[in-house]
Amino acid sequence: MSQIIVETSPINILVIEDNPGDFFLLEEYLSEVSTNINTNHCKNLEHAVSFLQENINEISVIFSDMNLPDANNMEVVNDLLNFSKSVPVILLSGHKNEKIVEKSKKMGVFDFLLKDELNPTLLKETIEMAIQKIAS
Repeated sequence: MSQIIVETSPINILVIEDNPGDFFLLEEYLSEVSTNINTNHCKNLEHAVSFLQENINEISVIFSDMNLPDANNMEVVNDLLNFSKSVPVILLSGHKNEKIVEKSKKMGVFDFLLKDELNPTLLKETIEMAIQKIAS
């Protein structure tokens, strides 16, 4: 499983994050995972939905903050799942709300990660599992 990122064509990831510091850190971690990863960035849900409508077939994985300037929590989940088609959605948050995590996963979110726990290894494993799920 550890060869998925290395052996596949470029992996296009959409990151929806309004905090520049959080985006910078996530982008740095992703660059440590592989030079094969292209990061696309949207700062709010409206921009992300527009981006997905035009580029959904090129995106492999979506990482999204749960709290955005124009939406939060279940609104983010609903809109992303409506526009993501079969692309895995991975939610990011600074705090864990078990009810929201459980409900989001039941609705079809692939995974939920705490921002404080992010590191290149966790991101690599999560991306590989998401890509493997799509392939199966």
